[in-house]
Amino acid sequence: MAYDFSISGEANLNARLDKLSEAAFFDRLLAETAQALFDQVEIGVQKHTKPNGLGMLERSIGSGPESIGNRTYVVKSDGQQAPYNVFVHFGSRPHDIRPKDRKALRWVSGSSFVFSKFVRHPGYKGDPFMVTAVDNVLRDFDSMVSKHLGAI
Repeated sequence: MAYDFSISGEANLNARLDKLSEAAFFDRLLAETAQALFDQVEIGVQKHTKPNGLGMLERSIGSGPESIGNRTYVVKSDGQQAPYNVFVHFGSRPHDIRPKDRKALRWVSGSSFVFSKFVRHPGYKGDPFMVTAVDNVLRDFDSMVSKHLGAI
């Protein structure tokens, strides 16, 4: 017993599959995904920025193509600009803060200075803003792919 079958629109399907394999499709999808991730990271970082301006943590966020491999985009927080970014993201245990090159710590309280030999920091539970950003982008990834497939 032999079966005959045909696929309607086979030529259209093959043409779309050829376009899908083009590098431009993946480049556009990757660029849009990286931009969405960058935007989400900026939203997460803004919770840690003073209302009067751009803080060091927010300035440390960057993105763009990198030569790590083929079609690689990186969204990162530069530890040189904001060395505390790891502690904001992952948190810290309670610890003492002591002066490095002086005899005492100094800070402003009201209209005068306060001096202390050390301060007991209570610790910080952390805010995984990068992980949250990835989760948010992954939630919308199917719709981004569908949008790009619809354009083919």
